[in-house]
Amino acid sequence: MEELNFIDTSKSDSKDLLLMSKFFIINKSSVEIITEISHNFPLKYPKFYTTNKSMFLRYPHIEQFNDRINAYGICLNAEEDKLYYENPYDLLCDSYNRLEEFLSKIENNEFDKNEIFDEFDSYWCSARGKIHYNKDLITKYKSFKLLDAYIVKTKIQELLFIEEEKFIKQFCKSANYEYSKNKILYINFEKELENNIPKTYDDLKNLIIKLGYLSNLQKIKKIKNVVHAILFSFNIPNTKEIHYAGIYFNEKKSTHVMNFINPFLNKENANKEIYGILAMDISNSRLYKRGGTLMNVNVNKKGKKIAIVGCGSVGSSLAHKLIKIGCTNIVLIDPETLSSNNIARHLLGMEYLEQNKALALKTYLEKQFLDININAIDDYVENQFEKLTECDLIITALGSDANHIEEKIIRDAINGNVKAVISCWFEATASIGHSLLFDDSINSEEFNMNSLFKEITFLDGKATLEFVKSDVGCNSNYMPYTYLNANLHLNHFANMIVKYLLDEKIETHWTSIGEIENLNKYLKDGYSINENTLIKRNF
Repeated sequence: MEELNFIDTSKSDSKDLLLMSKFFIINKSSVEIITEISHNFPLKYPKFYTTNKSMFLRYPHIEQFNDRINAYGICLNAEEDKLYYENPYDLLCDSYNRLEEFLSKIENNEFDKNEIFDEFDSYWCSARGKIHYNKDLITKYKSFKLLDAYIVKTKIQELLFIEEEKFIKQFCKSANYEYSKNKILYINFEKELENNIPKTYDDLKNLIIKLGYLSNLQKIKKIKNVVHAILFSFNIPNTKEIHYAGIYFNEKKSTHVMNFINPFLNKENANKEIYGILAMDISNSRLYKRGGTLMNVNVNKKGKKIAIVGCGSVGSSLAHKLIKIGCTNIVLIDPETLSSNNIARHLLGMEYLEQNKALALKTYLEKQFLDININAIDDYVENQFEKLTECDLIITALGSDANHIEEKIIRDAINGNVKAVISCWFEATASIGHSLLFDDSINSEEFNMNSLFKEITFLDGKATLEFVKSDVGCNSNYMPYTYLNANLHLNHFANMIVKYLLDEKIETHWTSIGEIENLNKYLKDGYSINENTLIKRNF
C-alpha cells in the first residue's frame, strides 16, 4: 500500500486494524480514500472509505456514514462473490484495482442513477434500528398519515411495529413482553425521490414543502408519543414497485421537546444529517413469499381452517410446520398436560411442563407470527365435535389410546358430517410413518378401520410386543421412538396436508420409511422396503 502512496494513519494504540489514506483527484477535486486492513486479513477483505460527503447518495456503492472511521464506506465486493486468497498480496492488488475502476466510473460519469435504487437499503440504512410494518395496512394511504405504532420491549431490545393492536397484544402476552402504543409519521414521496434523495434535515424539509405537507407536519408538533422516526415510501424509477424505508431522528426527549418535529424544523439544524433505517415488511404475504416458493403464499391465500386433534409429539410438530408454511387459522384440541417424559420428542420444552398441551402450544406458536388465529381447547375431542364441523380439514394425531374416538371422527368424514380427515401415526420406534386421507368418497358400508390399519402396516405384532415399554400405573404403556425418524415422517405428513389444502389430486395413503435396518426381522412376510423412501398409494 505504501508503494501506491497510501500513508499509515493508524492510531498508535490500534492493534486490531491498519488505516491508510491517499488523496485522489476526481473531477478536478481532491478526494480522500481510506483503506482499512483488519487483523484477520486476508479472510476479511480490505475495506475502503471516502471522507467526501458529496459522494453519498450521489453514486451507488457508497454506504452510510461510519462513525468509527469517520467516513462513508465504499462497497466493492458482494459477499457471495468473495474468494479465498492464499496470497494476501494478490488480494490487495485486486482490491485496489476494483477501487480504481470504481473511481474511474465516477470520473467518466458511467454510473446510472438507477443503480442507487437497485441497492437502496444497502447504503441508506444505518445500524440504528428497524421499522417492522404490515404493508397490507399501509397501501391504502397515498400521501401523509399519522399511524398507530407499537414499541415492544423484549428482554434485550425494543422493537417498533406497525401492525393491528390485537396481534401485538397476542404476541406480547405469549412472549411475556410489554408494549406501548405510539404514533409514527408515514409519508408517500411517490416519484419525488428519483432526483431528490434527502441527505440533511433541510433537504427533507424542502421535499415535504414541495409535496405540500408542511402544514400537516406542523399540526402534529404537540402530539404526544410520536416516535422519532418516519416511515416513507417511493416509486423505484422505471418500475411499478413501491419501496419502503425509514428515517431516524436522533433527538432526545426533554421537557421542551414533545416529539422530533420542532428540532427538525429548527433552522439551526438545517445541515444536520439524516439517519436512514431499514423498513421490514412483516405482512404474511411477504413473509411466506420469502419462506420459499409460492406454495407458502398460495396456502396462506386459501385461508382454510384446520383442526389438529391431539397435541402430542406428532400434533404439536405438525402445527408448527403448518404455521410456517402458510396456515394461520388453526384449532388445537387436547385435554392432557405436558409431562417431562415427553420432553425429548415433543416440540415444547421444560418451559411448558405441567401445562395443557393445546394451550401451551398456542402460546408457543403465537410467538412465531403476529397475524395468526389459534383457538386452543383444553378438553376431550368427544366434547368438541361441533368445533370440527367448522373446519376445512381435520388432522388426527391421537396415538393408539383413542382408536374409537378417531374412528368416530373418520366415519363422520366418510358420511359427510365433517370435512376430510388426515390421520397421522407411527409404527414401532417411528421406523415407519403413515398418513391417510378419509373423505366422503369412501363407501361407508365397506369401510373397516381395524382391518385397514392392520393391512397397511409393515411390521408384525411381535414388534409392538418387543418395543412397548411400561411405567408403573394404569394405562402407562408407551412406545419410545427415534426423534430423527419421527421428523422425517412429519415432513412427509406436512407435504401431504399442504397438497390437499391446495386442492391437488393426491394418493390417499402415504408411507414414509425411516431407519428400518434393525427391524427387518419384524417385517411381514413378503415385504421388502428401503430406508428414506416414500410410498404413495390409494387404499
